[in-house]
Amino acid sequence: MHSYHLHIQGLVQGVGFRPYVFHQACKLGLKGWVNNGVDGVHVIFNTDLDPIYVCRKLIDNAPEQAVVENHYLTPTDHHHYRDFQIVSSDSQGNREVRLSPDFGLCKHCKEEMDSQKDRRFQYAFTTCTQCGPRYSIIHNLPFDRHHTTMERFNMCDDCHREYHDVGDRRFYSQTNSCPSCSINLSLYSKDGISDCQEAACIDEVVAALSNGKTVAVKGIGGYLLLCDATDKRAIHGLRQRKRRPEKPLAMLYPNIDRVMEDYQVSKSEKEFLQGSQSPIVLLQLKERPTSKVHWQGIAPGLDRYGVMLPYAPLLYLIAKRFNQPLVTTSGNLSGSPIVYEDQVALKSLSHFADYILTHNRSIVVPQDDSVLCVPNFGKSAVILRRSRGFAPSYFGSFPKDLPEGWLGLGAQMKGAFALSHHRQIYVSQYLGDLASFDAQVEFEHNLRHLEALLEFTPRMIFTDAHPHYFVHEWAQGFKDQNLPVKYVQHHKAHFGAVLMENELLDAHEPILGVIWDGTGYGDDGNIWGGEFFLYHNHQIKRLYHLEEYPHILGDKMSKEPRLSALSVLRHTAVVNSVVEQAFAPDELQMLSSRIASKDGLNTSSMGRLFDAVAAMLGLIFKSSYEGQAAMYLQAKARSFKGDVDPYPIKFKNGHIKLSSLAQGIQFDINCGLSSNQIAFKFHRTLVHMILKVAENSQVRHLAFSGGVFQNSLLVQLINKELGNKYKIYFHQQLSCNDENIAFGQLACGHLHNSKAIAVEELTSTV
Repeated sequence: MHSYHLHIQGLVQGVGFRPYVFHQACKLGLKGWVNNGVDGVHVIFNTDLDPIYVCRKLIDNAPEQAVVENHYLTPTDHHHYRDFQIVSSDSQGNREVRLSPDFGLCKHCKEEMDSQKDRRFQYAFTTCTQCGPRYSIIHNLPFDRHHTTMERFNMCDDCHREYHDVGDRRFYSQTNSCPSCSINLSLYSKDGISDCQEAACIDEVVAALSNGKTVAVKGIGGYLLLCDATDKRAIHGLRQRKRRPEKPLAMLYPNIDRVMEDYQVSKSEKEFLQGSQSPIVLLQLKERPTSKVHWQGIAPGLDRYGVMLPYAPLLYLIAKRFNQPLVTTSGNLSGSPIVYEDQVALKSLSHFADYILTHNRSIVVPQDDSVLCVPNFGKSAVILRRSRGFAPSYFGSFPKDLPEGWLGLGAQMKGAFALSHHRQIYVSQYLGDLASFDAQVEFEHNLRHLEALLEFTPRMIFTDAHPHYFVHEWAQGFKDQNLPVKYVQHHKAHFGAVLMENELLDAHEPILGVIWDGTGYGDDGNIWGGEFFLYHNHQIKRLYHLEEYPHILGDKMSKEPRLSALSVLRHTAVVNSVVEQAFAPDELQMLSSRIASKDGLNTSSMGRLFDAVAAMLGLIFKSSYEGQAAMYLQAKARSFKGDVDPYPIKFKNGHIKLSSLAQGIQFDINCGLSSNQIAFKFHRTLVHMILKVAENSQVRHLAFSGGVFQNSLLVQLINKELGNKYKIYFHQQLSCNDENIAFGQLACGHLHNSKAIAVEELTSTV
């Protein structure tokens, strides 16, 4: 009999992997042990069987949530074992393990909660090896109970028996509890703690929701605000208190059947809704939805609605008893991070909520709900916000020689960081707009936590080149520690991200990068955002871009689409009376003079061009949230059911001229074409623009990144019209918006480190 060591790496902790190995080992008659280490799962076994066969049996049918990335089988010194056991975890060694995200409520636990015969009937914190909190509650590695906020809860005799019963579904479940050793609920009103019994807390919450009240509920990653989605006054009151007048609100449905009564749900969308990640999914409403939701109050001016199913047992019980759609939104003031600490919640959320339902299991890592959409006829999702259920482990492709200790700090609007550690990359959850001081504090908190968890020590820092971004300024502190700091141009980082994610850094053929967003500090000091780059021989070159137009009134331009319209129209000598009427006469004169002076910054922003077209069509002049104008324009375009030819596209010295586009749109407006037809024609023109640049550049590969590609209609048209002619690459695991910038900074650093990218492409000074 021979002895072997099997080392398994990937997402193999917090997913029931040790119990799985134990069962397989017993079936195979193996003797030895399995344990968790900080670098994965280790199996020592004695056998006379073919070790390769044994290895395959221990890996091939891994638990549903597991992801096996690498495994190493080596002979080891023989030792006599009488049986096979799960032994104590080892906390020594290099920390190379993938961190498990939080998993949504599984169907087995849901069935137990619904069964009056089960001892977990209506228990609000039911979990097993396949579901429940993971990353949000972990203090240290490896993932064992005493390294999480479950440490304070001692298992009762029944839970203890389950935990040690090899035939039980909760064998070695680190989050195990039941009503006899429960996590405790508490309900607070504005007057203090409620005098209702714990068992009645959920009934009190449901009654409050039925009476038009707003309730803050502690979820897995933070507090959520809930109210009745059919109650116009309740929704209006919540919007007023959150200072969120028009930004769309998500809804929590009790079950998938109720969702399908209201929405057109594809197979892919259904799988995402019911999957372990449990994100918010944007869905199209049916012509005659069953629910009496106040639709206009949920997503004013839009044609897609954010929908989710209960991912936590507590939310499941509330949603099931209420039995109507509930508005669900992060417990915070718009623009601030989600509240997750109990004392902060009791102090701050009383301004938003009539009641606060909390519990005594602490949250270590706050996380918003993830958001995605699935373009029509597509199977892959466009991730709009990567957070709970996805972060922080990254399972995609990247160069295996990426140096150890690199830290990308990302950008500003969609805060997220990335780090390389022991041949792996971790990308943080969405951390909000880092212009907010509170978001900056949480950014640092989450970075320090992940650094401590992995015992990560940064050796080189990458950050955005914009001199006034928080991450740029914060990076100066690393210089004080004598760490090298590199500044990466924003859009090159976007391009680097989509290249690295799709294994294209070593591509032999040239690749056209279509990088479109709202803003990014350009190499020339202007604001870029409508960029075409060529990647060839490991170098990134700016090839084409939108003709630059004046960037006026700083950040105000991104909040007032009328300013973008005025800038584009005055720049191209096109008159639109609708836009002009959006300004007072003296205001119009002052701004027109500023535009004509040609002083100050210019921009090539595609995001601002979307704003301009939306304003030209009279859809919106001032935005109350980021991307509102573009979302309105997309909704209008989707409502057009015919087909149209694109507007003409003209080029001059690498610039894509705006005059013919603006003239064409204004001509159609004057001819009385409907706004939905013009909006669709604009989207088609953008695809035609990509086609013309691709033809001019003689490329066969196209890669896309930037916040504009959150537009699912645009993505759909690109796939439909270009997919048969070109090889097309989008982001898969990462969001296309600025959440991928940190990842892209590491990619650009890798190119620079290999001496392949020109020095000016990545500089150590601004």
